Amino acid sequence: GASADDNTLTVWTWDPNFNVYAINKAAEIYAQDHEGFKVEVSEVQSDDIETRITTAVSAGDLSTLPDIFLMQDNSFQKYVINYPDVFTDLTSSGINFGDFSAAKVAYSTIDGKNYGIPFDNGTVINCVRTDILEQAGKEQGLSIRIQREDIFNAMHRI
Repeated sequence: GASADDNTLTVWTWDPNFNVYAINKAAEIYAQDHEGFKVEVSEVQSDDIETRITTAVSAGDLSTLPDIFLMQDNSFQKYVINYPDVFTDLTSSGINFGDFSAAKVAYSTIDGKNYGIPFDNGTVINCVRTDILEQAGKEQGLSIRIQREDIFNAMHRI
């Protein structure tokens, strides 16, 4: 649950090579100017975070939740709408949400209020049919080396 120590934040996240690392690195940087600051990161898978939130709300005991948790974009709005007491309106917190991608901010915005802070922009993959690429003059098997401009140009020709 949340730390009783005002200088310690508890965090639930997953992926030690990215999310856990990033949280620890941010804490390290913040601690340079904030003596005594600590972060306690627990590696908890995304689905388990959602289950723990639901369980805490059902039990009427939000004290079991951490100070911060990461949540998948596609789940965020559902949880804010269904469990509003778990989330804090961050709109007037001093965070400049304009510094983030509007698409990422939209996931954590409900009725014009910001309930989350974008953490990453996630990986996006583009899959293109090889027969379409061949029609556009690209050899099959070269798709790995195709530049974005090549894809746009090929799509315009088709």
